[in-house]
Amino acid sequence: MGKDPTHGSTVYFFFRHNDDDRKSAKPMLRSILAQLVEQDETIMRYLYEKSATMSRNQELSRLKTLQDMTQDCLTNQRSVSIILDGLDECAENEPEAIISWFLDEVLPSAASRGCHLRLLVCGQRDGRLEKLLSVQPQIRLDTVDSHQTDIEEYSKSQAAKICARFKWRPEQGEELAAEVAKTSKGMFLYAKVVMSNLLSMCTIREFEDEMRNDMVPEDLDKA
Repeated sequence: MGKDPTHGSTVYFFFRHNDDDRKSAKPMLRSILAQLVEQDETIMRYLYEKSATMSRNQELSRLKTLQDMTQDCLTNQRSVSIILDGLDECAENEPEAIISWFLDEVLPSAASRGCHLRLLVCGQRDGRLEKLLSVQPQIRLDTVDSHQTDIEEYSKSQAAKICARFKWRPEQGEELAAEVAKTSKGMFLYAKVVMSNLLSMCTIREFEDEMRNDMVPEDLDKA
């Protein structure tokens, strides 16, 4: 990711539910600022001058301060694309706050300042984001046949590795791959986590103990 002379800047952030540095607005804002600084040295000067005027009580750890600085830096670009991946993995109430800030504050500000700002939000539908994004254009990968085919092919390839490593019969691997693909419900991350977990087992006995119930996790949280 970076700055393209033709298409402007691109910044991204990947959320992770089990990482305190990747599941809320503050680390997202810091990451966006850091990427913009790398792409445009004038932003570095702006942030330095901005922080120099702050009192110690108004330090960069404040959410509002980070939001204001990030909004200024983003909307001063001629064109910028923002990619937020895994927003469904945020801490409770964070997704709503983040989306509302972008829709209610950043996008209107960008439009008024002549900045062409595009926002791409990626994640699984979990009931929290649908209402906020219901009027926005959407691409639903879980309804695309080729997406499910990719999950099935990935599961088969990983199952073949499992068979080779833990001396499983090919038909057992095929059953595992089919079950993982079915239970994934269109979520590629689920298949990756389950298969990676199985391949990380150190011994055949550990693997057999994991598979003793002959079941795969029912969802990503259980994986």
